[in-house]
Amino acid sequence: MEKLITPDFGLSFWTVLNFALLVLLLSKFVWKPLVSALEQREADIKADREAAENARRDAEKVKAELDARMAALAQETRDVLAAASQEGKKERDAIIASAQENAARLIARARQEMSAEQVRLMGELRHEIAGIALMAAERVMQKQVDASVNQAMVDGLLKEIEARAGEKGK
Repeated sequence: MEKLITPDFGLSFWTVLNFALLVLLLSKFVWKPLVSALEQREADIKADREAAENARRDAEKVKAELDARMAALAQETRDVLAAASQEGKKERDAIIASAQENAARLIARARQEMSAEQVRLMGELRHEIAGIALMAAERVMQKQVDASVNQAMVDGLLKEIEARAGEKGK
């Protein structure tokens, strides 16, 4: 056990030689490939980081373009909706004006028809009144009057009624 603690030149020589050979072999076969692999990995990570940064910048550009397009599309949509609303208002106003015009024409025509019907009914009423008055006069006179005389009397009575109605209307 004491031999392990005391230094021996042969053992030290072989230990140093083995260590030097190990360092030489490791540096030739392990350290260089390991260092080159680490450098390659570092270069790949750096390239990936630059690619990611470029992709991020490109994505921001695309996002900015899309935002601009969306804003333009939103403005265009608002413009189209405003134009459609204006067109709808114009159409509504035109339809209302047309409906009012048609209603005014219908009212005027109805008034004309009512006036014509009123004149016709007044004429019939006058004719009926004259006939009734003639029948009353016949009964009073107790005799039948000739039909031509009858018609002449009705016409005369109508003219007289119309003349009186014209005087009252004035």
